[in-house]
Amino acid sequence: MFPLFNLGGNMRLTIHKKLLFSYLFLSCFAVGIALFAVNVIRTIQTEFKSVADDVLPMSLALEDMRFAGLRIVASTVEYGLLLQLQQELRHAPSLEKEEQELVSSGYNDYREAFERYEFLVVNRFPEHADVLDDVR
Repeated sequence: MFPLFNLGGNMRLTIHKKLLFSYLFLSCFAVGIALFAVNVIRTIQTEFKSVADDVLPMSLALEDMRFAGLRIVASTVEYGLLLQLQQELRHAPSLEKEEQELVSSGYNDYREAFERYEFLVVNRFPEHADVLDDVR
């Protein structure tokens, strides 16, 4: 009949035993797949936690540093243009104080973002601490 279930000799498998073995085989197969799925889910969870705890905050700190740096540069350029306009046109409105506040605000934002970045590098990625001097 079926070579898989034909054990030869006097031991004959009845339909009941064949059905029982097939259900046991399917059950074992399902348990194996379930164990594999649980292992994959744990791996994904570990990797997600690693990204959420380490990579994402560092990326956000670097992005904040970039925006603060751009703000410093833009405010500095505007301040320079205002000074030049005031020298050329004696009637130009004085916006120096506002621009100085924008530059100092951008600098403070940059410093705060760098401190977050430095904390993350020192605590989570100490092997890359030498990069801090280049960024600083």
